[in-house]
Amino acid sequence: MKFDFLDKFIAQKEQMERDHQVLIEREEKALEELHKAKHEYETALTNSLRDGKDETDKLDHLDEKINEAKAKYERRQRERMVHSSIYKPGISADDVVAAFNTEFYPKFNEKVAQPALDKLLAMKEAYFVAVSEYEATVRQFNAEKNYAISELAPKHQYQLKAIELPNINEVEKYYIQKSEVR
Repeated sequence: MKFDFLDKFIAQKEQMERDHQVLIEREEKALEELHKAKHEYETALTNSLRDGKDETDKLDHLDEKINEAKAKYERRQRERMVHSSIYKPGISADDVVAAFNTEFYPKFNEKVAQPALDKLLAMKEAYFVAVSEYEATVRQFNAEKNYAISELAPKHQYQLKAIELPNINEVEKYYIQKSEVR
């Protein structure tokens, strides 16, 4: 079972990041254009002064180009800032938490977790029944053994076999140990 609502939230977040990245790239491109225009202006100004040529028209044109590039760059900055400040996600983090707790959790608990817990409980009950049955078997055997011992000479009582598990390895084989849980 999958929490699909989270996929919608992630898709929305990724789309917002892509949109924001587009705005950042547009701003960076406008900044590059501004730097390029300034560089052209500086180069033209330096060349005109060095060569002694009157490049007033060219410099005026380049100055307009700088102003246009600067205005474009400032517009791009405002676009990015305004986008970041006015962007309202359709799905908020609070919506994700609410959907998880009120929709996903109850369904998951009912269809997945509770059946697993029910199996654990059934297995636990079956284990305790099996332990009780084994202990009853041991008591029944020991009653018969004790009756036989009472009728035999003391030297024979140790020759009768026992049904209890003979050592810790056998006990650990059949009984659930704390170290085996979890």
